[in-house]
Amino acid sequence: MGVEGTVELEVEVDETGRVAVVHIISGEKRLANAAREVVLKKWRYRPATRGGVPVPDTLQVSVAFEMPR
Repeated sequence: MGVEGTVELEVEVDETGRVAVVHIISGEKRLANAAREVVLKKWRYRPATRGGVPVPDTLQVSVAFEMPR
């Protein structure tokens, strides 16, 4: 695509560590949609815990797209 930039996402992670929902906060539309799809399909987390019990959590992440130099 020849486009560079950074995308800000809000990621909701379930108690198993899987990404349940991704909200686009900011970024160029094509990059933001690409980042959202990858995060939903490929990313996994160690779940947050409360009292030793896994719980859902929400976090913000940045995804940078840079052309090779």
